[in-house]
Amino acid sequence: ALGGGASISLVGGKAKVMDICSPGGIVGVSGTYSGNQLGVYAANACVSMALEDGFYDHIEAFGSKLFSGMEDLMKKHGLPGHVSSLGARFAIYWGYEYREIDYDLRASQKLFRRDLANAFINGALDRGLYFHSYWNANIPSHCGFSVQHTLADADITLEKMDAVMADMKKLL
Repeated sequence: ALGGGASISLVGGKAKVMDICSPGGIVGVSGTYSGNQLGVYAANACVSMALEDGFYDHIEAFGSKLFSGMEDLMKKHGLPGHVSSLGARFAIYWGYEYREIDYDLRASQKLFRRDLANAFINGALDRGLYFHSYWNANIPSHCGFSVQHTLADADITLEKMDAVMADMKKLL
């Protein structure tokens, strides 16, 4: 995230459009957090971190360990589902294992198991893990991790997920 949790937004566009915006242009542009110092400092720090050696390698290593571990646990406990990810963002698709359906909203909504998703999220919360949820919507919630998470954190997370998924078997 651009501000690492601090409120900031970014607007960009073609030069012929952006050149007419203030400052300097004839169209006034303003927002609640426009030029907010905390957000700007946070964004500068996040961009600096993203340019450090090993930043993206760490994101890749953590994600690979977490996502493959989650899918291994699903198989271990006989739970239908899979993880779809890009970088540090991911979604857990409960109820089916065919990734090609992820891009077909109607098909994925028909197969998505909200009962499994809610059981996972509640079980995770009980064990100190937070996953975002849309609770009643038949779509997966999108989650993420940060560069501050260590590989040891992935091990702890997977250990807790193992217990959560063991409890979920009763829903099958």
